[in-house]
Amino acid sequence: AEAFFIQFSSDNRIGVYDYKPVLAEDDNGVDGYGKNINGQPCTIQIKYRGNPTYTLKERDIKQFAYQSIINYDIDYKKSDNMIIFTNCEGLHWYTESKVFDNKIRVINGKTIAALIDNNEGFWQNFKTLVRNSVESIGVVKLTEIFDQKLEL
Repeated sequence: AEAFFIQFSSDNRIGVYDYKPVLAEDDNGVDGYGKNINGQPCTIQIKYRGNPTYTLKERDIKQFAYQSIINYDIDYKKSDNMIIFTNCEGLHWYTESKVFDNKIRVINGKTIAALIDNNEGFWQNFKTLVRNSVESIGVVKLTEIFDQKLEL
């Protein structure tokens, strides 16, 4: 997701720039934050599901909206400040319309696929981003981080 936001930061179909991931130990519902296409603060929650036809329910996104408002000063009256980035279908209609009053924007699997499938430039840049990340962190440190995640 981070590579996606970096590469498509100025694309108005995505509209997220200055993206920063939240550290795992600080993740209480918000996975990252940045600015939306209008330059206002926005928050992102990233959700992967094995079933791409799945629709996310309220329980899947738990504290995302609350944490966005309380800890990131997100304007809950706007519909482009809280974003779900997911490989699946998106939000269940009831969750989207009744629980969150259509205030959460979804970047779903279809949108992602349309932007990256057969996009050689994206994948070349992705390889470079990963290589640079590994080199800057160091392989030993990356292995330690990976091992810690496995222990959780």
